[in-house]
Amino acid sequence: MKQLVFFDSTTGLIPPDGVRVMSDEAAAITQAPEGCGAVEWGGTVTPDTHKVDVNQTPAALVPYTPLVDMDALKREAKSAVDWKAAKLRSWVGSHGYGQEMVYLAKELEARACVSDAAPDPARYPLLAAEISITGADLMGVALAVVAKADEWKVLAASIEAVRLSTKQLIDAASTAAETDAAVATANWPTLPA
Repeated sequence: MKQLVFFDSTTGLIPPDGVRVMSDEAAAITQAPEGCGAVEWGGTVTPDTHKVDVNQTPAALVPYTPLVDMDALKREAKSAVDWKAAKLRSWVGSHGYGQEMVYLAKELEARACVSDAAPDPARYPLLAAEISITGADLMGVALAVVAKADEWKVLAASIEAVRLSTKQLIDAASTAAETDAAVATANWPTLPA
């Protein structure tokens, strides 16, 4: 069996269907399509790893790295980083726009309640809904919510630092390998148990 490699006779690029394994007899009688050349090859070749040097006689396969759309690659990498950060944040709290709004409103109520000399449950409905669940009384709930919000902010800040520094490395990358390395080596924080 032989591997017959068809290539563009001008650029040397191998089309996706340009590598064919065939019997010796079939390889001997196979004609290259118009505008293409053909070479026999005994090793492994793919359009992603080789092209043909058309300036050599006879034409020869050479290693090749296809051009990469770095802008698209960087956009995809940044999207993956944003997704990872969102996933980490959601493991600590609930995800979803509505739930995040509730958490923010509860934090605002809790911070106001803690500094209120005479807190009235009617002024803090979200906190009042948690009396005997999160805390024994309104102030207990407020203190628990503030503590959880402060804890979450520390973790969120560490996630945000990794997210932004990784995206900065992606922006500075000049190759696909550097872009992939920036994503792979991101040092995400360990989540609390």
